[in-house]
Amino acid sequence: MRLSLVLFVLLVLVFSWSHLPAETSEDRIEKFEKTYDYTLKSKEDAIRGLKPINTVDALRCIVKVYEDDPEEPSRCFFNVWDAADKALRDVKEEKVIDVMNSLVFYRKHWRVRARMIRALGEIGHVSSQKSLLKAAAREKEEKALFEIPDAIKGYESNEIYEALYDLAEERKKPRVAVKAVHALAAKAGDVAVKKLHLLLSKDKGHSLALSEALLALSDRKTENLQEHLKAAFDGRDDALHVAACLVLAQKGYEGFNEIVVELLGDRDWQVKAAAAKAAGVLKIPEAVEIMVTDWKRNGDGRLGLAYHKSLMKITGKSFGPRWQFWYRWFKGLEEDFTEAAENEGEYVSYYSMKIVSKNICFVFDTSKSSGYKTKGLDKYVGEGAVVKGDRRIDVIKAELIRCIKNLDIRTRFNLVAFDHNVHFWKERQAQAIPPNKKDAIEWLEKCSTGGWTNIYDSLTLATGRWYDPRTAKLDLDAGPDTVVVLSDGSASVGTHVSDSSVVENLLSYNRLRQVIFHALGLDDSAEDTLKPIAERSGGMFKLLLK
Repeated sequence: MRLSLVLFVLLVLVFSWSHLPAETSEDRIEKFEKTYDYTLKSKEDAIRGLKPINTVDALRCIVKVYEDDPEEPSRCFFNVWDAADKALRDVKEEKVIDVMNSLVFYRKHWRVRARMIRALGEIGHVSSQKSLLKAAAREKEEKALFEIPDAIKGYESNEIYEALYDLAEERKKPRVAVKAVHALAAKAGDVAVKKLHLLLSKDKGHSLALSEALLALSDRKTENLQEHLKAAFDGRDDALHVAACLVLAQKGYEGFNEIVVELLGDRDWQVKAAAAKAAGVLKIPEAVEIMVTDWKRNGDGRLGLAYHKSLMKITGKSFGPRWQFWYRWFKGLEEDFTEAAENEGEYVSYYSMKIVSKNICFVFDTSKSSGYKTKGLDKYVGEGAVVKGDRRIDVIKAELIRCIKNLDIRTRFNLVAFDHNVHFWKERQAQAIPPNKKDAIEWLEKCSTGGWTNIYDSLTLATGRWYDPRTAKLDLDAGPDTVVVLSDGSASVGTHVSDSSVVENLLSYNRLRQVIFHALGLDDSAEDTLKPIAERSGGMFKLLLK
């Protein structure tokens, strides 16, 4: 009897629920307006409850989200905008898409325009092509213009190729120009190749965009590439010299030995490293003396590794990554070199990882997960490290402080902490003199945990400033030659978030810079992001926790 009563009540409840009126868009908007208050958690919940965005009034609520907060966002506000982005990706109603098309010209706030451009690119509706093309021609704000190449590259028309080409010629906005070149490179077919050739032939774009175009063409089977190489070498631009040397190392073209040898004497390490790579592939004997002599003058480090690899290819010998053995061999000194190949040379020890560099940047995760208590991480710290707590960040700080104290005075270094924002100790690399070490340790000890994980932007910014924003001139000397990153490796915010997007875009960004990334993971998820970044850039990966 009691069981029958329970079943009857359940049937009544199911019947009642099945006949409840469906929640309307007006209901969701009313709930949004009541719950979207000043706490970040309530803002995110309100946005999620607003989906699907199937009316113009619901879209106006999303516009309100993008207008919320000043130009400099408060801590953790990125996830609010990210929730709004995710809501827009699922828009299917044409009347809503029509309004979004008009909002790419919204003059009140650049963020509304930028996010609408991004969302329309992801939706890919045929009606958006015309609006996005107009935005490409009219938009002046770089942050919004930066979104356009990715938004339009999925469309196929002559107007799209023309728009991408025009953006690639933009000299005053190098980031946009490079993005446009990458969009052209991602498109299949002869039209994109012709546009890249035209960009190089006219020589009107920013040198970074021209360099990326040269590298993009080297990845395809195309004619006239050697003519572009000659033009790049004839100029005086460092980025083009780096790109041209990297193309030579990839293609192995003959007839460029003299200029490669000349570039080995350049002042910038990126140019020297690229020239050394080309010299090794081309097996240029005249390069041996220059590399050995310069190696002796500058000492062991990241550039020494490049010289070592090149010298082995040219000579067929291996004397290890220390200049002393190569110099003695070159001078013809009678000596037993049997142990030379096993000599590790000078290195920085970090979590038992031996890193060869005299110009290094340490990047570490201070997101919420770094505040978790953990066991086992402290077994990797070096001798002398003092761990003051049982959280991940306590162990990270202890090992970094030990490492900073032991840096050679000839080493240049920097520290970068990141959550959803990126925080620098110094704007540029600093010499490892006692006052700088003391200042770095004091800055490090003040770092706190919280927020989300921005892998892509922290690593691109850590490599150094590509150009001076005041002059738009190349600034290759501002960054390190080696970046060591420690994180759980799972990005949650940033310019790129998915594992594949972070990896491919970062490595593409790094082709000219040639920075080696070494990575330490605090979670298995690091193997999907940090491991390929490290291994494909020539670095090492180590998983500290499983």
